[in-house]
Amino acid sequence: MQGLDYSAGRIPGPAIHAAGYDFAMRYLWFPGQRNSYLTADEAHDLLAAGVAIGLIFESTADRAAEGYAAGAEDGHTIAGQLATVGAPANAAVYCTVDFDATPAQQPSINAYFQGVASILGRARLGAYGGYWPLSRLLDAGLVSYAWQTAAWSGNNIENRAHLYQRVGSVNVAGIDCDTNYYTGPAGLWTGEDMALADEQLPNPNYKPNDPDGGQKSYSAADWMVQGNLKAGRAEAAAQAALSAVQELGAKVEALQVGGIDPATLTAAVKDAVASALSEASVHLDGNLSAKGA
Repeated sequence: MQGLDYSAGRIPGPAIHAAGYDFAMRYLWFPGQRNSYLTADEAHDLLAAGVAIGLIFESTADRAAEGYAAGAEDGHTIAGQLATVGAPANAAVYCTVDFDATPAQQPSINAYFQGVASILGRARLGAYGGYWPLSRLLDAGLVSYAWQTAAWSGNNIENRAHLYQRVGSVNVAGIDCDTNYYTGPAGLWTGEDMALADEQLPNPNYKPNDPDGGQKSYSAADWMVQGNLKAGRAEAAAQAALSAVQELGAKVEALQVGGIDPATLTAAVKDAVASALSEASVHLDGNLSAKGA
């Protein structure tokens, strides 16, 4: 998936879709905002055209260096704007570190994101920035989403990032835009009728240095297949266990006819349990760590 971010105007959703882009990163309003910001009408237009929306908040480029109080203040502004544009509760908001932040500034940046999280919660909070401040925020567990820019990154790639902003720009409908690609899941806002064929979901067995660990993420369609396989295996295991229990019940009834011998009953129970575990193991054997597993 590829997307745009821009602030010089509003691009119609159909134009973005026709240009081959899947999502648009759009700025939320803040007091004194002079650039084009996201409105409810624009959100509706984008979603209707099949364009997902990523939400950005930035009042000034270095706002994140102003610490906790600034973050809490911005958190209140963001919360109001989320309601104004009608964003769903699970849509992420990317607050920016839009400058070449130094390690000495990181404590203030961390405090800023803590301030935002005090209002919005951490679950939907994302950060935009270069490699180093983004990595430090992720290491500290202060954000749930990360959007890395190639700027101020020194050719480093943060593998935990959900979005990457490329160097260079494109012009769509007369507006210059930055381009981005998606490694997801990035907390994008999508319409109820929109199906992103390339929506990526994480592979829990993925290990960066293990060639047998499978891909980092799979499409939603792949995971639906895998989920159905898991459900089928679970159902088969349950049926096997039920059959074993029913067989045990029949044996107990047979033993009751002439009086129950404790040793015989114990042996029958052990056999039934062993059989149930064996059948369940057969049906549930294997991990879904690769496509079609």
